[in-house]
Amino acid sequence: MNRNYAYLKCRIAVHESCSIESDIILTITPDTGSPYSVQLDKKTEQFDVEIPINNCSLLTIECKSDTRYSAIISDAVLYN
Repeated sequence: MNRNYAYLKCRIAVHESCSIESDIILTITPDTGSPYSVQLDKKTEQFDVEIPINNCSLLTIECKSDTRYSAIISDAVLYN
């Protein structure tokens, strides 16, 4: 990134093949601000989120799951 964006807006969902017992932790971390972390499971409805990224130069997205299925990020947009 070239540090021109203040926010990340995206939709977060759980993969439809995820088992009911699965726990997923999705963390989005800009190098210039606080991380955004959310715990998801099979019952989590898709939702939209707006995350301040403070004109970062590195944005890290990490998904931890106890199964092979995980979170889906879609409709991602960087903007001011």
